Amino acid sequence: MFLPENIDFANSEKYVMTIRLAGDGFAFTVHCPTDKNIFCYRETKFSNKLSYLENIQKIIFDYNFFTQIFKKTVVIQVIDRYTIIPDEYYEKKRVEQIYYFNTLQKEEKLIILDNAIKDIKSHILFEMSEDLHDFLMRNLLNPIFEIHVADMIPFLSHYSKEETSKCCFVHFHNPLIDIFTYSDGKLLTANTVRNENIHDAMYLIASSWEKMEFDQLKDKLFITGELSEHQTTIETLRRLIKNIEILNINYYPIIPADDLEKIPADILLKLCE
Repeated sequence: MFLPENIDFANSEKYVMTIRLAGDGFAFTVHCPTDKNIFCYRETKFSNKLSYLENIQKIIFDYNFFTQIFKKTVVIQVIDRYTIIPDEYYEKKRVEQIYYFNTLQKEEKLIILDNAIKDIKSHILFEMSEDLHDFLMRNLLNPIFEIHVADMIPFLSHYSKEETSKCCFVHFHNPLIDIFTYSDGKLLTANTVRNENIHDAMYLIASSWEKMEFDQLKDKLFITGELSEHQTTIETLRRLIKNIEILNINYYPIIPADDLEKIPADILLKLCE
């Protein structure tokens, strides 16, 4: 795997390694918080001939730089099953009980991970297979596990504070859609759902507006993410909702505009920490 010449793993302790695990592929970034010129993003699709875990194992074994000593190693799990608990209701000893109560499904060999989000005074609980978690713990140095919405939710919360109306944010990242609603900067709902076709997307967004009693003439819809395949959906939404804006999350200074479009929003937000 080709990496930029200015990335020197002899100095890996200065770098942050961020690994993104989606349902169909593996991506990672290496960046240096003190030198914005040191950056790379790479992604690869999983092989249909291997299991999910086998694909991840093969990538990490084939490219041994993942096991280096980094300033920080973050593993982002992209998943549609999670639950959010405000701090005042959070009890560490009841994490699994609350998670399975809210997701209505208990499966064997899962570990429930806990992502504390200080900005919204909440915890996000999400799942990972025990086998995958054990493998990553053995082969990465002190990995920090996060869910893909962990940075998105507080970022949009701050963004929505500037708005006088209620806001709905839709983030497309195939085959999933994140739908967040806010009022006065406060998170109302957060859902990640599978998007199989144009009708799914339209129904899910319209259903969120109806349930939260949003006003089609006054409230705002912000759309971000992988938009190239969703232009028909966006144009249809423009006929239903008056105030629609495209939100571009593109903060890292050295990344060309064409490359920015390929990098998932949750990765870009992680670079800004």
